[in-house]
Amino acid sequence: MTLLLDLSDLEREVGGEVDFRITGGLPDDADVNGARFGPVTVRGRALWTGRTVLVRAVASTEAVLTCSRCLGEFRTGLSAEFVQEYRPEAETCPSGVGGDLRQDPQRQARRPEEDASSAGHGEVWADGEEVPEEPLPFVGQTIDLTAPAWGALVLELPMKPVCSERCRGLCPVCGTDLNRESCTCRVEEVDPRLSPLKKLLEEAKERSD
Repeated sequence: MTLLLDLSDLEREVGGEVDFRITGGLPDDADVNGARFGPVTVRGRALWTGRTVLVRAVASTEAVLTCSRCLGEFRTGLSAEFVQEYRPEAETCPSGVGGDLRQDPQRQARRPEEDASSAGHGEVWADGEEVPEEPLPFVGQTIDLTAPAWGALVLELPMKPVCSERCRGLCPVCGTDLNRESCTCRVEEVDPRLSPLKKLLEEAKERSD
């Protein structure tokens, strides 16, 4: 089930807004290093600028990740903000709707410093938030938020997930999970800066044998 935003309650006049909360799933191919994701909830606000629909939202979900130390699975919550602009196709754009946000004084703080309805990509809103990139097209009264929500959540995934900062990981010799039991393996800790010297000494010893 995708994350579809229903725009039927959004007033198509400059500055029209609607708050929303939707829940759905991610695509079947949503896979990053074996992570699994639960249902996604997106909460936010949609704003009609006169030419586009600007969506500001927060996506949240629960993910099952694999610990990079002990290789065990663990659950963690993910939350990410995203901003995306959408452009209605010509046949769905209501007639007689236009203008810019400066016509509504209550929207002054939310428009770009120059002109909201003709803002160039990469410009900045008056509150310091960057205007999103090229608007995405949509048809009808629904917008699919699956892609931007998924993209935002992926960026929140840790490069090396750990189940706990105290995770002791696996024994590099026998593979025992040191969080559950100890082992008698002897592991020599070598200063990384001395590893080239250690390698040379080992090679010299092999040649002498």
